[in-house]
Amino acid sequence: MTASPRHEPLSPPRSPCVLVCRMDERDRYCLGCQRTRAEIAAWFQLDDATKRSVLAELPARRATSPRPE
Repeated sequence: MTASPRHEPLSPPRSPCVLVCRMDERDRYCLGCQRTRAEIAAWFQLDDATKRSVLAELPARRATSPRPE
């Protein structure tokens, strides 16, 4: 009989903030982290699953967003 693999608990998601805190020209997303104002304001109150959901959306936002100067 083989031992089943141990599953380590997931660590809490870290904030994606990169200290470039400017909203895009349409005021939708932060140019640094690609989160909305609401996501930024609520980050520390969000549960881990919701944080992971937000983090999963960021690559697509980055692909269509202007880069900070």
